[in-house]
Amino acid sequence: MRALLKSRWVWTAPIVAVLIAAYAFVGFRIAPGMVRKQATQFVRETYRRELKLGEIRINPFKLTFEARDIVLPDRDGQPMLGLRRCFIDFEVSSLWHRAYVFRDVHIDAPYIRSVLRPDGSMNLADLAVPDDPKKPKSAMPAVWIKALAVSQGKIDYVDQANRREPFQTDFAPVEFTLQDFRTTPEGGDFHLVATGYSGAQFDWKGRFSLAPVVSSQGEFSIENLSAPRVADLLGDALPFGLSKGALQLGGTYTVALSNVVTLALKIPTLAFTDLGLRARTVDADWVQVPDLKIEGIEVAMPAREVSIAAVNAKGITATGWLNSDGTVSFQQLFAPAPTPIAPTPAAPAKPAAAGDEWKVKVATINVNAAAVDVEDRKIAPGTPWKFAPLDLHVKDASLDLSKPLLVEMDTVVNDQAPLKLSGTVALDPLLADLDVALEKARMRIIQPYILPYADLTISDGILGLKGKLKMAPPEHEGPQIDFAGDVTVDGFKSTDNTLQEPFVDFRRVQVQKLHYEMSPGAVHIDRILVREPYARVIISREQIINISAVLDARTAAIDAQKKRDAAAELASETKAQKRAREKQAAVAKKAADKARRKAGPVVVAQAPPPADTLPIRIREVVIERFRMNFSDLSVDPHFSADIQDLNGKVTGLSSAFESRATVDMKGRLAEFEPVTISGTVQPFAFDRFTDIGLKFENISLPVFNPYSGRVAGYSIAKGKLTTDLHYLIQDRKLDAKHHIEIDQLEWGDATPSKGEATLPVKFATSLLKDRNGLIKLDIPVLGTLDDPKLRIGPIVWQIFKNLIVKAVTAPFALFGAMFKGAEDAQFVDFAPGSADIDAAGVERLKSLGKGLAERPNVSLDVPIGAANEVDRPVLAKQLYEEQLATATRAVVVKGKNVADAPVPALDTLEPKKQIEVLTGLVKQQGAAAQIPEPPASAEGTSRAAAKALQDTAAIEYLQKAAHDGIVVKDAELAALGQARADSIQRALLTDSGLEPTRVFMTREGRVTALDGKIRFELGLK
Repeated sequence: MRALLKSRWVWTAPIVAVLIAAYAFVGFRIAPGMVRKQATQFVRETYRRELKLGEIRINPFKLTFEARDIVLPDRDGQPMLGLRRCFIDFEVSSLWHRAYVFRDVHIDAPYIRSVLRPDGSMNLADLAVPDDPKKPKSAMPAVWIKALAVSQGKIDYVDQANRREPFQTDFAPVEFTLQDFRTTPEGGDFHLVATGYSGAQFDWKGRFSLAPVVSSQGEFSIENLSAPRVADLLGDALPFGLSKGALQLGGTYTVALSNVVTLALKIPTLAFTDLGLRARTVDADWVQVPDLKIEGIEVAMPAREVSIAAVNAKGITATGWLNSDGTVSFQQLFAPAPTPIAPTPAAPAKPAAAGDEWKVKVATINVNAAAVDVEDRKIAPGTPWKFAPLDLHVKDASLDLSKPLLVEMDTVVNDQAPLKLSGTVALDPLLADLDVALEKARMRIIQPYILPYADLTISDGILGLKGKLKMAPPEHEGPQIDFAGDVTVDGFKSTDNTLQEPFVDFRRVQVQKLHYEMSPGAVHIDRILVREPYARVIISREQIINISAVLDARTAAIDAQKKRDAAAELASETKAQKRAREKQAAVAKKAADKARRKAGPVVVAQAPPPADTLPIRIREVVIERFRMNFSDLSVDPHFSADIQDLNGKVTGLSSAFESRATVDMKGRLAEFEPVTISGTVQPFAFDRFTDIGLKFENISLPVFNPYSGRVAGYSIAKGKLTTDLHYLIQDRKLDAKHHIEIDQLEWGDATPSKGEATLPVKFATSLLKDRNGLIKLDIPVLGTLDDPKLRIGPIVWQIFKNLIVKAVTAPFALFGAMFKGAEDAQFVDFAPGSADIDAAGVERLKSLGKGLAERPNVSLDVPIGAANEVDRPVLAKQLYEEQLATATRAVVVKGKNVADAPVPALDTLEPKKQIEVLTGLVKQQGAAAQIPEPPASAEGTSRAAAKALQDTAAIEYLQKAAHDGIVVKDAELAALGQARADSIQRALLTDSGLEPTRVFMTREGRVTALDGKIRFELGLK
């Protein structure tokens, strides 16, 4: 027994049993507690959090580890990492494989909550353990995992950074397998399968290794990924919203992570279906993309190159508008994201190192069967523009925006006008060189753009253009926009909206070799051909020309209302008010004419145009068969005339300062009434230079009966008019010559309207006719265009009207044209109490007498009269001075020739003599010179001073009594009026040849007080 006890086998077995039992006890009982304690202590010390652990099982014999219900909280208390069960099967073969060999690793229902915090940090980064610089870095341990499986996984992602509302999404279930993975270069195969939101499927498989560098190669696919969910995930990084759509992609890759990342990625097709794009805060899609494919994507690193074989889009529809401020709604699709509620300052971006820029190349971009609807809301109501179908093809696109792209666009504008663009376009800076062609564009589409500037309606017209368009940035040498080509407009028709009458029509306008440049600007045109133009010119009842009414409707309406108000006021005024108004107007006209003659011609120095004036040069404008219809509705009956078949050309049009254009036009008013217009002009600054002649021949005067009835009160029975008009304008100075011949003018019956004339028009005609019945007039007009009396009107009739009205209403001015000074003889001014006419007035009356002598059928009325309120005080003063002189002579001049002796002034005499003279004057007037007793002098006043005060009071009393005794009789006023009339007659008849029998004196004439003088107004009969 003792020997048995001394045997080692007897002791070995128990010891082994004890050791095994201890091993089992430690493995099954002690080790789980130690793992729990160490794990919770490590988490508590490292992360300051409490790790939650469920049941832990360790099988020391099978070398398996199992843990359940593990939860690692985030710092906000919510779970960050967790799993339901983790099972690890460790193999003993690790001893001879010299590696950690895991036969099986299975993770059941893992959970990851990834949070991007408001400060931009990621919660998972909290798990990083900082390196201890004191510990040397150890080599990667050898690990061999024969099988790893992740099942029923879930990943929650929460984005709280730079968002007004946190974004949250999840991926579940997540399935992952890893087969035969080694940390040696052999690596291992893996397969990841996950299901995302709305059924998106993720499939990723390949091979993964950690040595000698981290590397992987494999293939992946994403199916049915929701585009709105991707937009939510990207958040503010995507400038627009995606309301619908899905994407699919698949490809292969090879990646290696070392000091330099090496990547080769190939995606044969990235497909988007049924995309809906909208701006932020908008509840409708602005862009819809039913089919978008990006094909042949290849990404290479470290070359940092992306190449795309083609981008193909079909059926895109886009809806937008142009806002009133000039912005386009599509800009909102790329607007910056709204500022978050609590923005966090972002760290400054690290500048990219040289050579870090990515290179992206797209071989072709094809957009087919697109439709773009744009509404211009700058003018209400909005104007729709539709471009459909639209095909766009772009070649050789890249991130180098300065590189020109080959572009071709083919579309139809508003379902009727084909538009084609082709050429090259660079985006930054913007450079374009495009061939442009537009056909069959209906001009009615621009109607909303016309109305703010012209009150007309375009009813027809087809626009076409073809040429080359170039665009360049401001810093580029040369113009920013350059267009060279041809423009045509066919069948243009327009209507005056107010009168509902045709306004301007033409069969064709052809602009040949148009060259337009902008910044700096210039327009060069070789030839403009205008075929069969027609213009309707109408003067309304309010005397508003339809051209001004159409082009400036608001101003014309105001003018028309003013004229209606003025007409109503004239209709309601009395005869006395009318005479006062006409007299006031005549006085104002006379004063203005006098001031203008005195000032002489006005010299206006015309400066060259500013340097920024748009240079325009047109070699030739050809007009074929122009016709104009003119109607004047302001007269009754209405006047109407036609200019027919006007043909000719204008050559050498230019805005250059010294340029001259030649005008050569011929036409006719009627079949036998030719019209010729010729000369040279500066059309872009007519006030700088115009030298133009207009000749109208053989015009039948009865056609002007509507005007003759209104102006003259008679119709025209017979007569012919020929005018040769010439206008020369230089630097706003006008030199106009009007040669007019009126042959055999005869007046017919009186019209219901007695006209505007104040004298019989037949009398005016007799003033103008020569013995052969011909009226020949050469009327020069000198002045400046700054004179507000110069207005544009129907020139031929205006001159004819002015002649008749001048003869009827201002015959004195007519005489002044033949006898200088006679135009001012209508009014003769006398000083109060005087019948004398100054030398200038005598000469004016003499000129008038000569003019009357040449017209034997004309007589003159000379008024007789005085102005009581002005003349009577002056006559009283004159009478007082005469009586005072007589009384002074009687006292001072004694025993001498009283009539010849000088009479001293009263105030030069002694007080005693003054009292004697005044006493005699008062008695002479028949009044009693009873001087009242003066008041008593103040105490202390000397006798001499008191005497002086008594004399002064006596003199003042007698002077007042003498003045009060003066009486001017009516007979004396009548005699003064007669003397004035005699003076006028004497001046008229002296050396003038005028017969006295033609001068009539009348007490019914107009004698008025004006500006301290008495004015006589002469009248013709």
